[in-house]
Amino acid sequence: MIAFHEVSKRLPGGRFDLRNITFEASKGELTLITGPSGSGKSTILRLIMMEDRPDRGKVVIAGSSSDTIRRREIPVLRRKIGMVFQDFKLLQERTVAENLSFVLEVTGDRKIRARSRVMKVMTDLGLLPMQDAYPEELSGGEQQKVAIGRAIINSPLILLADEPTGNLDADSAAEILRLLKEIGMLGTTVVLVSHRQDLLKGIPHQRIELRAGGIQQISRQSIQDMTTHG
Repeated sequence: MIAFHEVSKRLPGGRFDLRNITFEASKGELTLITGPSGSGKSTILRLIMMEDRPDRGKVVIAGSSSDTIRRREIPVLRRKIGMVFQDFKLLQERTVAENLSFVLEVTGDRKIRARSRVMKVMTDLGLLPMQDAYPEELSGGEQQKVAIGRAIINSPLILLADEPTGNLDADSAAEILRLLKEIGMLGTTVVLVSHRQDLLKGIPHQRIELRAGGIQQISRQSIQDMTTHG
């Protein structure tokens, strides 16, 4: 679903932000990309979104390659990718239901189908009781659940989450991570970016640790590993 093949990317000043990055994330896999500030985490997200292209190597996203995709095809690819941010980025003048339906309005979905999809997502995420609330009336955890709902409402193949628990308390963070795990179990490839190496402790995942633009380590934690070391 996601593949980086010896990818390097330069910053405007000429310094390499990423150097010879190679990894894959398969369908339904949960991947944590971690590392300190300036290690290249955000650049990887931009490359997945095709906002940037590699200076060397290639990135393949859902069958589309960075070295062959045409500019007019990129918006179509991005419809297959959901994005969750640390600061939620909700529309403050719209209710929970309206924030979710706005995405479908932009993509031209029929109103009946859109209404049905919004109701399903709100039900699945436990948002139905607050469907008429505005973002300022919600807790941080509730706002992030709305942001996740907005990101998955079009059933994306890939979900990117940039520091999704950074502004949340421990209980809310645990709930958000549980939701992301469940989304992955349904077949969506989930990529989380965080400076915290322990973010997915106790959850099966692939962990990619970046350091100074290169991969320092790639590891996987499976259910069997957790049982063995538990």
